[in-house]
Amino acid sequence: MQTRVLVVSASMGAGHDGAARELVRRLKAEGHEAEMRDFLTSPPLRIGVLLKSSYEFQMKYMAWSYDLTYRLLYRAPALCPPIGRFMTRLTGTHLVEWAADFGADVVVSTYPLTSVVLGELRKAGRIDVPTINFITDFGVHPLWTHPGIDLNLAVHPHPAAKAEAKSGRPSIATGPMVSSRFAALQDRAATRASLGLAARDRAVLIVSGSWGVGDVSRTFRIIADSKRFVPVAVCGQDQRLRERLSRIAGGRALGWRDDMPALMAAADALVENAGGLTAMEALSVGLPIISFRPIAGHGKENTAEMQDAGVSRVARNAHQLLALLDDVTAPSPARQAMVAAGKAMFVADPARYVQHAAVVGAARLADRDLLAAVAAGYGEADIEHVSGVADRVDFDPAEELRALLAETSDDTGDLAPIVPIGSGRAASRTADRTTGAEAVEPAEVAALAPTGTDAEPADVVAIGINAVTTPDANANANANANANADADGGGGDDADGNDSDKVEALRPTGTGDGGRPPRGRPRRPSVAVARVAALVAVVPLVWAALTSGVGVATAYGAGVAHPRSNSGNVAYVGVRLSESQLNNPVIGQELADLNASAVVDEQTAAKDPVDIQRLVGLGVDVENGGAGPRVNSQGHRIAQVPWTRANGDVAASQELARIAGQPVKVFVPGRRLNAFDLMACYGAHNKSVVPDRILEPADEDPLGPLTARHTYLVNGAKSTDQQLQDLLSQLSHGLKAANLAGAPLADLV
Repeated sequence: MQTRVLVVSASMGAGHDGAARELVRRLKAEGHEAEMRDFLTSPPLRIGVLLKSSYEFQMKYMAWSYDLTYRLLYRAPALCPPIGRFMTRLTGTHLVEWAADFGADVVVSTYPLTSVVLGELRKAGRIDVPTINFITDFGVHPLWTHPGIDLNLAVHPHPAAKAEAKSGRPSIATGPMVSSRFAALQDRAATRASLGLAARDRAVLIVSGSWGVGDVSRTFRIIADSKRFVPVAVCGQDQRLRERLSRIAGGRALGWRDDMPALMAAADALVENAGGLTAMEALSVGLPIISFRPIAGHGKENTAEMQDAGVSRVARNAHQLLALLDDVTAPSPARQAMVAAGKAMFVADPARYVQHAAVVGAARLADRDLLAAVAAGYGEADIEHVSGVADRVDFDPAEELRALLAETSDDTGDLAPIVPIGSGRAASRTADRTTGAEAVEPAEVAALAPTGTDAEPADVVAIGINAVTTPDANANANANANANADADGGGGDDADGNDSDKVEALRPTGTGDGGRPPRGRPRRPSVAVARVAALVAVVPLVWAALTSGVGVATAYGAGVAHPRSNSGNVAYVGVRLSESQLNNPVIGQELADLNASAVVDEQTAAKDPVDIQRLVGLGVDVENGGAGPRVNSQGHRIAQVPWTRANGDVAASQELARIAGQPVKVFVPGRRLNAFDLMACYGAHNKSVVPDRILEPADEDPLGPLTARHTYLVNGAKSTDQQLQDLLSQLSHGLKAANLAGAPLADLV
């Protein structure tokens, strides 16, 4: 039967699109019709383009705001339904039209918001074909699932179990959707030779996603400076990043490459920061993964969940990063166990379940026997051979991994416990003990295989990793099945040849057709409750306007100082000074030699006006570091609302200008920039500064590579005078080595 499948992704990075493209390719290879659409083209007024650009800027320059909104929905999941309904109003009509115009038999989503919208459309009956949610991440955010979706597919049993618990819908662990190119044999020796790698070199591939998010430069430098490994960084389209890394001795900085399978074959380990598509590709080829300095939000969650599943490790600092690389770049039982745990994830082809959904329809997607049959490669006619296979099977390919990794944990710090693959949450394990449900032994599963197959028992056991069931539901189902058998002497077949008692027994107790909960009479909320809910729903939208909206504004220069277009080989430098550093004449002279700006808050300047004037006499530019901390008579900090704080900070420019006897038009906040700061700067005809990098004198390696026309803020307020002097000296030498000159913040426009 030829199937027509609509796959809806989103061009938010490469991970979602990569999985969607591979699914389309597999379906077409089987003779089906498949088409991929970009969810970001569905909202009106090019809102999708705005969302993408603001999200990219937010991830690169205001990651804290993304992390905050990401965590907010975990703490307040009640916000998710209003967001889903709002997004459905924006995009639902187009998704319905896409499905109808294509004549889709199944609609598949690989992006969270798409899944939420499809769930709302299914729930409202606006889409009447099966919908499938393919979860590309290890972390299952509250916006990744919806009870209206018919079937969840996941990359690993951990996210599959979480998806089922959150949505109440069947959830299957198929493994990641990775391109078939990674299954092809690669010439490791030839690729290493092309990279200039010697036979004894231990090559570490460094990636940061399609947008180059994260501190790749710092990771590259740590690995290169160790002299124990050769870092090979894939910089994609980021030419500036490639230029910076090329100046670091001992590594390889590559531009855009389309031969990732060959690069992975040439490498001995992968260092990444998001747990995205590249990590899934590395798992498929058996390349050990170390996660370091994960990006905000899903990056932190994915890498933590991957370590919890035993398929990767997370390094918390530079020392641990190098220690873990020592462990996994040489042949060892620990490396072998990690690789085995990763490859054990790839147990089924997600395209099979998509085809299955088109054949059986939405109502029968909750049938556990049929889902188990898909995992085993059986057809619907073979269902009688696999009755009961969908019951929970404990499958643990990482059985020895816990002990092996524990041996190295003394040197690398405490790690999250390794959870066996195939196990669920703690609640599920408790339910197993209380209900007395027993796992199916491999021999029993093998006995259920159809005669004439070549599968070994170990091969068939892999079925157990696919069907994620709730133990309580299984216990109730078994009890119901026994009761039915006693009542009618073993049950009878329906007219169509299906064993209805057996199928109904496998559905959770208290559900109606298709395994969905029965619809009761809805309770109508009061007007007051509805108003409160509407107010709560507005909160994330307002917050997005004050974070992502600021990101878009700053990206296009609204209220933010930028380098001059003809500035040449200069780096703009500001140094935030404490009271003691302002009094230090040595530091003042170093600022003058660097041609850097002194960033001082109003309170500090008011205490030492003579020292401010001394700096001006040396030719040092003085700029506004804010009003300073507001304290009461007891010395306790006074909390301020954001708009009052912003107005006070920007107004401090007037007092600093009076003390310094020169114009002060640049505001350098000592905190995250927000919309109120931009509005206050606009009203005062000031410019705010968002530095490309903040240099902390107390860090082990505070300097790093320096780039022309970038802005650097040295945070001396959190260091001693000596630490600041040392960093300013290093900065002076670094600028000369990079053939750059220092420039004050006043030169920004």
